[in-house]
Amino acid sequence: MKNNAIAIRWSAVITIVSLLISLIKYYSGGCREVDFTISVCLALFGSGFVALLLSIVGYRDEKIRTLEGFSKSSHKLIREINKYTVNGNANEKAEFYLKYDEIDKSEWDGNFARIFFLCDCRTKHLNYIYDKIYQPIQSFNEAISLREIHFRKYISGETDNEVVIAEYIKEIEELFIIRESQLVGETKMTTIYNKIVKSLLEELNGRYYEIMYGKNANRGKGNK
Repeated sequence: MKNNAIAIRWSAVITIVSLLISLIKYYSGGCREVDFTISVCLALFGSGFVALLLSIVGYRDEKIRTLEGFSKSSHKLIREINKYTVNGNANEKAEFYLKYDEIDKSEWDGNFARIFFLCDCRTKHLNYIYDKIYQPIQSFNEAISLREIHFRKYISGETDNEVVIAEYIKEIEELFIIRESQLVGETKMTTIYNKIVKSLLEELNGRYYEIMYGKNANRGKGNK
């Protein structure tokens, strides 16, 4: 996205400058030197205009491809996070964290690194994607990586300190598991849901989808 955006900017500058010089020279006189300058500038204008059109088409295609790639790789991680079982025991939860930590996230990271918008006042779109989608997943990834060695030792039997492991599990759960209690009549009901999964799906199918395809796009939710 960035290379095409830069090409658009430079092509636009060359196109506009060459056109302005041609117009100025044309109205300033008609000598041979002026005719030659006009011809050169018009040639630059023509080539710059063609390059501008090609860059715009290339940027648009690359933008959609890059944003779709980040969306799909984010959905892949979300599906894994959604497999977490709140009612599982310490062993099951530790094993989940270890399996999740082993997932290759380089494609997801790379897709985000390639996002670059041509028109993004104060990087509004990029900051939104970082704050609402990238950072929540990245914080979850880092929290698991931080405790990975402890979970591995626990699963292998190298350590059996369940109290410490339970505390680490609780520490990570607080990042993405929400427990809400409310009274229904005289009965206290507790609702448990995955905050990361819920909020990220709302963003990816909402504002992010509009950034990717435009506000008037039909929301077919094509990331399956």
